[in-house]
Amino acid sequence: MTSAEFTTARQTAFTETVANISGVTTSDVTITGYSDTTVRGSGGALLALRATALSVQFTVATTVTAASSLASTLQTSASSGTLSTQLEATGFPPTTATATATVATLTAPSTFDNEQVLSSAPPLILRWTLTSSGLLWTQVQAQSSGWVGLARSSSGAMLGSEGEVASTEADGSEGEVASMSLGVRRYKLIAKNGADPSASVEHVPTSFGDASVVAGNGLVVMTYGYRHANPSADTTYIWAVGSSTSLSYHGSNRGAATVNLTAGAVQVEIVAAGTISAFDGLSFASTIATALSLPSSSVRVLGVVAGSVRATTQIIGGNGVTAAAAVADLNAKVASSDASISSLGITSVVSLPAVTDSLTASPSPAPATPSSSHHTGPSGGLILLLCL
Repeated sequence: MTSAEFTTARQTAFTETVANISGVTTSDVTITGYSDTTVRGSGGALLALRATALSVQFTVATTVTAASSLASTLQTSASSGTLSTQLEATGFPPTTATATATVATLTAPSTFDNEQVLSSAPPLILRWTLTSSGLLWTQVQAQSSGWVGLARSSSGAMLGSEGEVASTEADGSEGEVASMSLGVRRYKLIAKNGADPSASVEHVPTSFGDASVVAGNGLVVMTYGYRHANPSADTTYIWAVGSSTSLSYHGSNRGAATVNLTAGAVQVEIVAAGTISAFDGLSFASTIATALSLPSSSVRVLGVVAGSVRATTQIIGGNGVTAAAAVADLNAKVASSDASISSLGITSVVSLPAVTDSLTASPSPAPATPSSSHHTGPSGGLILLLCL
């Protein structure tokens, strides 16, 4: 088979076949590249041999513990002909498949590309990095001495949503809702029961990429990686924070926010002329949003330092403009003294990197020492090369 024959339909069939043999879901298998590999041999001036095969590189998301076993399964199925037979059943031409596999470890990034404040009361920050392979690294920082949860909801309602919950209780228990250990678990909300929250959720066994929880100083930081089904579309997140170390009713500490993961969100420090007593944060943000062609809600002043105006400002992508492009545009306008922002007296714009494992409620955190932490362990992956 050649790359020209490796159509979208055949790529889908390939992914489904590999997932079936591997015992994983189709979303865990990602084709990362494919090309024609040509082998030539010569038997003299009158003889030339050419054999063309299709090489497909793909990854399989799995745990580190299972990665080696899965690699062996795929290599055995390829050498025994099982993989070829199953591919042919989906419409592939007769072929002999061979596979080589490398076990890789998925490790959370030390910093995140995006950071968005989802709530100021209680303070809750969402950070994320979306990789080229479709893996979404997520970090949630909340002011809490108990548990924090972040779920995805297609309707914006709590019922039917599915998401991750982290608790600060380090009692060593596993899989129990009422007595959660310090770790990250996925749950589906199946009912509303404030009197018995454990009856409201259903545990969904999941292997996360390098999941961890850091707790201390009245804050919980939850980090994990997973594959988002459609990161380019708006994602409606619902969040909740509980005061108890076991899963208890959150009361009014809940909310929802729509996030465009692809458009991104960043924080910048904007230095401007004037004094803090005369600073109008709403007007300042509105002028910047208009100048950058962003929705008014995309620019928000989170805090101002006294003395000369130093405003920590949230910029969220929108109207087809990414947050990174908006910051670049703002810098260009400052450099050229553009009329659209001249009234603000901006002298500099400095990007503030989203940090990891910081324990402070401030949107621009200063690191603090955690009182406890837990890693559920890195997730693994297979990087495979299959010749068809």
